[in-house]
This record gives sequence, C-alpha cells and structure tokens, in this order.
Amino acid sequence: MLGTGGAATQRTIPGTYSEEVVCAGDGNLRFYVSAIGASWSIDNISVREVIPQWLPPTAGTTSNISTRKGIRTIQTADTFEGMLVEPAMTNKLTCMKSNPTATTNIPLTGDGAAVLSVVTDPATYLSTAGLADICTTNKIYKWDNSAGVGAAIAVLGGTTGNINVHSFSMYIIAAVGAGTVYLRTDAADAVAIPATFQRLKKENVTPDTTARQVRIAIDAGAIVYFILPQLEESAFCTSIIAPAADTAAAQTRAASVVSASTSGVFPSSGQDFAIFMRVVPEAGGQSGKIALATNSLNNSRVFIEFNATTVLFSKVLSGAFYSVSALYTNVAGTPISVIAMQTQHGETIKVKPEGGVWSGWLLNNSAGAKLASIISPTYQIGAYNSNLQFAANYPITSIIAMPPKATLAEYQTWIEDELTLRGLI
Repeated sequence: MLGTGGAATQRTIPGTYSEEVVCAGDGNLRFYVSAIGASWSIDNISVREVIPQWLPPTAGTTSNISTRKGIRTIQTADTFEGMLVEPAMTNKLTCMKSNPTATTNIPLTGDGAAVLSVVTDPATYLSTAGLADICTTNKIYKWDNSAGVGAAIAVLGGTTGNINVHSFSMYIIAAVGAGTVYLRTDAADAVAIPATFQRLKKENVTPDTTARQVRIAIDAGAIVYFILPQLEESAFCTSIIAPAADTAAAQTRAASVVSASTSGVFPSSGQDFAIFMRVVPEAGGQSGKIALATNSLNNSRVFIEFNATTVLFSKVLSGAFYSVSALYTNVAGTPISVIAMQTQHGETIKVKPEGGVWSGWLLNNSAGAKLASIISPTYQIGAYNSNLQFAANYPITSIIAMPPKATLAEYQTWIEDELTLRGLI
C-alpha cells in the first residue's frame, strides 16, 4: 500500500514486479502478509514519482482547430496535447514531404555520382524527434554523395513565385560529411546542415528571383538524411504543413480560429499550462495592448500584454493582479517569441527577439502567483473582449497542458523540449 490507501496488486508467485500506484494522501510504502502463517522476503525496492505526459481534457463545447496533426475536433473524449493556432499557410514545395514513396520533383545537379533515394529510417531519427505520428511509414530521404568527387545539389521543387519574404525549414542531419541548405541564387542565406537530427530553419529570406527553390548542397563524401521540407511565404517558419495523405504538390493548411473554447486547452484547474507565441508588431511602442486573453469571468482572467519595453504575463483573481514581466523593446516589424507558464511554483516568462537570444526565465513566486488561475469559457488571440488590440501578425500561438507536480527546473526544461519537438523553437 502506498500512502493511506493506494493499494497495489496482490502477488502470490515469486518474481520481479513493477506497478504504477496512485498514492492516497501522505504516507509510507507498506507491505502486508495476506494470510496467517505465511512468510516471504523482498529486496531491491525502488519507488519514484511518475509524471504523466498530458493532462486530460475537460468537458465542454466542440471546436475545430488546426494543429501540427492537421484539423482536429476537440471534445470531451479527445486526448488533447494543447492548442496550436496559426494563419492559413502553404508549403510551396512539390516533393513528397512526410511519407515519401519516390524522389518525385527533386532534380539533382552537380556530381553525377550522388544518389537520392527513399529509405527506411536508419537510426530512429524520426521517432527520437517525435515525428512518428506524422512520418507514419518510417521512410526518410537519403542524399548520398559518398562516391562523389565534387559537390552535389538536390532541388526540392516548387518556386517562391514572387520576391516577398519567405522562410524554409526541414528535419535534417549530416550523418557523414557536411553540407548547406539555401534559397537565394548567391546562397547568402545558406545554413549549415547540423550533425544531429533536428529542424533546421532559415527565416525572413527575400528571394532574389521569383523562381528560387530550396536546395540541399552536400560535399563530396557526404551522406545526409532529411524529411518534412517546407517553404512558406512568411517571415516565420510555422509548424509542420504535411498531412498524412502525402502528395507531390504544394499543400495548404487552413487558418485556425482566433477565438475558441478554453475547454481541453487550458486545464480546468487553471494550473500547470504554458503559452507560446510568436508575433510581429505592426507598430512600435504599443503600450497596454493584449496579445492573448481569456475573456472576463467575474473580473478574473489570464492575459499576455505588450508594452513599449516589456512583455507582461498576468492573471487576475477577483480583481487582484499577479504578473511577471520580461524586457523587450517593441519595434515595428521586429518579431518576438514569448514563453509563459503558470504552475504551482508561480508565473514564469522568457522572451526572444528575432536574431537575439532567449532571456533568462523570469519568475513571480509570490503566494498569489502560485494560486491557480481562473480560466473563463473562451479566450481570444490579439485582444481582450475585442478591446486593447495589439496590432501585430500572429504566426503561431500554442497553448500546452503541462505535466503536474514537477519542479520549476523540470517544467522549464520540459516545455523547451516539447516546443522543440513541435518544431516551434
């Protein structure tokens, strides 16, 4: 028994056993002999807390929203991993993206000895990166120049079509040798292929011609694996645009709602959740403007507020304010990323301007900040009850249910890892 009433399964045969038991109240781990006169021995006992990956959703209205898994219907019976709100966006590339079956629309240039193929994932790259639910066939592109004597280039199909700002990304690794990924003719935006499998990004690139395409250039002797290539007409890389029914064509994700039910998104307790936002201010120096807010409920709400030099993460409980802020200069056209968390440790926030680095985690751990937030039935992106609008573009907003009962450091590490797995940071 664990605690005052958390009963485990009765065991009658010698062996090694492992079991998850919900502890009932405070107390010790206790063992009981089931019959008078029985005897037994035990050794190598280990007890540890198991943190579940997700909180279950709460009851409420049904809502259709866009996530990295495509359009999902969120309701009571759905196991939901948090809400991701994004605008309509098109992946312009015309090669296969998530589950390739052939090298369609990827012409090759350079060393003729280089070979592009579709292979079974050779080193659990996909599952380790959390892509198994998207790349369901376990197939990945292999770009192999191991027999080459010069550089080789794979062109991923699909042009920018204009010279507006674009961004490109893909999950990729240089398993052997080295290479780069780029868009412009002069390769001024070239990004080195990492030596670990991860989402490589290059954002806010202005093409020098309307016919530019994403290219992967690798050195002689190099071997590269890649999947989920993406080219968007945007200053940001959004989440993955690649539904399970993969085709060699451009693919468009529908826009998400900007006002939605909080049910299944924020935990009903108002505790242990995180908000991630990427915004591009349309005007500098905006002050007292709301980027996200739960609508007023008895003068209680949660909101992210932008000021001229700070970003504020706040909650109001029956008219009492509890906030934590991070420094940032609000400049028109300069994008910013924000991570805000509410846990039993208090309110936490960190920010990063485009081209800069993340600030350290800021924390309000006052008694009021540690209290659970009151979450009203709906929330809005970019306003508070349709007032105090923060004039900005909202490429990404993600609201994520957090595992309960972790330390503050564990929360911070967990949310950074989770956002990385989602391809958001």
